[in-house]
Amino acid sequence: MDKSQRILLIDVSNVAYCEFHGAREDPKKAITQFRRKIEFFRSPAWFGDWICFCFDFGSFRHELIETYKTGRGEKPAGIDDVLSEMESLSYPLFQVKAKGFEADDCMATIANKYPDQRFVLWSSDKDLHQCLERGRVTMMRSAKRKTDNPGYDIDWRTYDDVFTKYGVSGAQWIDYQTIVGDNVDSIPGCKGVGEVKAAELLQNCGDLKTFYQNPYKSGLTKGFLDKLLNFPERHLQRELVTLRTDVPVSLDCQWCGAVHPGGPENCG
Repeated sequence: MDKSQRILLIDVSNVAYCEFHGAREDPKKAITQFRRKIEFFRSPAWFGDWICFCFDFGSFRHELIETYKTGRGEKPAGIDDVLSEMESLSYPLFQVKAKGFEADDCMATIANKYPDQRFVLWSSDKDLHQCLERGRVTMMRSAKRKTDNPGYDIDWRTYDDVFTKYGVSGAQWIDYQTIVGDNVDSIPGCKGVGEVKAAELLQNCGDLKTFYQNPYKSGLTKGFLDKLLNFPERHLQRELVTLRTDVPVSLDCQWCGAVHPGGPENCG
């Protein structure tokens, strides 16, 4: 595998919903938009055939907490058509999934498994902030068609962008989400402690482990300290927001975790 080659990892479910809503819930338009983007990104100037479709295949998190993702409601009519077509478009390329794991777990595993490789993670899911590394792993949150040429305006998110926006680094993201929670996934966090105080705590302490060893180092007032010191759910919530890096998936065709119909000779 050429170390200079960038690899695109796609969170299929996330991108499907984004394309669907961007097309005003018109499945045919969403599929057309996505097909054009894949054709564009398969050019040698971008990723060539080094594109990997990552699929959800259940989630072990449902076994940890019954309310996981219960706030999302029913799937909109037509989204299954988009997901099915996206799966069919993946067949000339790589596809990975593993029972009990979500697409972003697969993405985190692959990015971790190949530390000398550069990756672009196509997803708007903030959970992936924990995977970002300066100069190596970047997120592509969206790609919108330009009006004046055939290209796309890319909404990038880098390791440094996370600090600029949230006041914490990608390496601190797991602790940050443990505190603030994730409404999309029905993870409440520590009630009464919001984003500003979570960032302040991590800026002063570095991580939650250090905070619990010396809470007063955080500089937080007694009211916030009391909330955090009476937060027994933190261990469970940390496990929920932590992406797994031990999923049985790979980009090596000789290993059963990946499928590349082009054959092992195309895997490098």
